[in-house]
Amino acid sequence: MSEPRPLPFCRYPSAEEVAEHGVQPLPAILPLIDFERARPHRSRRYTAVPASRLTRALVMRLAEVVGTSFARREPQCRHLQPARLLPDGLREAVHIDPFGTAAFGPWTRENLLYWFIRLLVLTDATSPRSAVEANEEALSQSLGILDDSGDVIGGAINETMPPLMDPPSFRRGDPFLDAVLAFVEPVFALLGAQDAEAIKAARYQALGHAFMLIEATNQWTGAACEALGATRVHFAPFRAHRTVRRSAEPLADTVTSPDGFLSGKDSGSMLYVIRLA
Repeated sequence: MSEPRPLPFCRYPSAEEVAEHGVQPLPAILPLIDFERARPHRSRRYTAVPASRLTRALVMRLAEVVGTSFARREPQCRHLQPARLLPDGLREAVHIDPFGTAAFGPWTRENLLYWFIRLLVLTDATSPRSAVEANEEALSQSLGILDDSGDVIGGAINETMPPLMDPPSFRRGDPFLDAVLAFVEPVFALLGAQDAEAIKAARYQALGHAFMLIEATNQWTGAACEALGATRVHFAPFRAHRTVRRSAEPLADTVTSPDGFLSGKDSGSMLYVIRLA
């Protein structure tokens, strides 16, 4: 076949379906990832390259493409409204890391999520501001998708999960990092609580399984996980409770949403586990 088959529809519970929230029924042993099962849905038109093999400019292009996609398509990020005003000190600040020197740029969702990827995934957010280090592990695990001209048109940003019982301590006094964390904090709160409730998945480590956890906040991501033979671990609804300030228009100094919910979509985040070995 020259074109991949569409993914099957992946149903998520609604906010009212309380019995389907939380930890999902888990099998005694995880099934192995099944690439053959997923092959009919995969396209061969483009090349996927580890981010560690991309140039610095293409890694930043990857952060820009993925950040823009999240701002427009991720159900929480596209619904939340950043504070209306740029935080104090950010306009004059400059960031330096192994990918170059840059000002923050426009105060938009797209740019906030670009900096989220650059500051919290592609570089080490615990290293001092005067000596920010690249996150080589994340670069080796992440992928850029290139078109025929070699430009990045998509990708996957992956990292090793930090221990839930000993979360990392991010550097302080960094206006770039402070601005990004203020915007994503409501999302972090939901996903962090989900990870904590889903800790039962850790039992698979005792069986010697190597596995990957995926937060699928879009149902097409869930469909891709299930095509690979992934197992549902936990579901957290977006619209069970109002968790941010409600405002039709952005407010000066706080994150809001038009209705106080994390998303306008009545579904949620499904945590999947994929056994790799």
